Amino acid sequence: MIGLCALMVGEAVWSMRNDLIPTVSHHAVVVLSAVVMVLVGELVRVHMPSGRVLAPISSAVGFTLVSLGAVQGSASFDVRPGVVILCYATGQVLAAALRREVDTTGGAAARLLSVGILVHLIRGVDVAGRTLWEWQLVSSTPRWVVAAALVCGASTALVIERLLTAMHRAHTLRTSTATALRDEFEEAPTVTFAGAAPGPIATLIAPVAGVLALPLALIPLVITMISVRRYAEVWRTLRQTIQTLSRLTEAGGYTPPDHAHRTAQLGRAMAQRMGLGEREVTALEYAALLHDLGQVVLADPIPGGATVLAAPADQRMIASTGATIIRHGPDFAAVADLVEAQAVQYRSILEHEARAPLASRILRVANAFDDLTGGIQEPATVSRALERIHLGLGYDYDPEIVAVLEATVAHGPIPLPDGGPRGLGGSRRSTD
Repeated sequence: MIGLCALMVGEAVWSMRNDLIPTVSHHAVVVLSAVVMVLVGELVRVHMPSGRVLAPISSAVGFTLVSLGAVQGSASFDVRPGVVILCYATGQVLAAALRREVDTTGGAAARLLSVGILVHLIRGVDVAGRTLWEWQLVSSTPRWVVAAALVCGASTALVIERLLTAMHRAHTLRTSTATALRDEFEEAPTVTFAGAAPGPIATLIAPVAGVLALPLALIPLVITMISVRRYAEVWRTLRQTIQTLSRLTEAGGYTPPDHAHRTAQLGRAMAQRMGLGEREVTALEYAALLHDLGQVVLADPIPGGATVLAAPADQRMIASTGATIIRHGPDFAAVADLVEAQAVQYRSILEHEARAPLASRILRVANAFDDLTGGIQEPATVSRALERIHLGLGYDYDPEIVAVLEATVAHGPIPLPDGGPRGLGGSRRSTD
């Protein structure tokens, strides 16, 4: 996507090489205001519990630039598509410079591409002899038609933005695009599609309010962002609770340091490879962080905390006890069910129709692998662990999941997180 952005910006610069400066100076107030607001929008982002970083203000300002026409006190914003693209890209570059980091998650690139696609559709495609942008200036065009058309255009651009982001995440996380796209719209549809409204609002009131139309139109979106931030705070509190509980068995000497976190990382990577959605992956990750909690009732700790070496009855007791403890937490029922079902052997599913969700079966395999390797990721140790797991293939472990384990570890070591579990279905590292 970054390459496409570079090509688009390069094409914009080339197309405007002769009249860029005169055009910008003619619309200096609007251009400067837009660049500043894109800059602010890229800095004031929404960090979702999953780790996604959204910039709805930035997207909304870009869509406003695309559709903006008559402006009270200024010349009508009649510019070529390249000017809009360059204004938006300038704001993004300035924001990256102030943050002193380059966005490698694809979010900024997706926003720029969606703005570029929309501006070419609105200002570059002729419909009955006029572009869609020119039709809005015709006084005989009903205002509700203009508003509806602009909302549809902005919504289409938002869908494109989320699709591009999903494609990038699917490539990064090695999951399906369909799964990644579903997750994009599942977590925060409100703040995502709230960005479709400011553009039409600003375009319709700019003939009266002038440049002030841009910040005024963003007020409903800002209020929505405040609500989403509060929602994210609740999940951060939940994350702290999970973090505290996940360290309990380590502090008591029941399990080795970082065993739960390694298991969670491996389980997440396997689940993403199998196409599980964000919510399912998050529940699995939380269950992995808490899967050994039942060991705190043991009078004699298991050597090395390796439940894979314990008798099946002891495994079921530990899982059941841990699930009972977890159910006392807020909204932890789904996590507790996964923890309890991790002790179900695969043969019980086939022969006795025992219930064990896919996430629990993944957790069982991931836990066994880390118990057997102890976090050592040398090829010889990994090979011995896989051989040991293969001895229980079809009896203790689901063969399909074991195959996914092999494919996952074949890509190299799973990085250990640097402090606590993720939020609702994502990583601590920002991923748009």
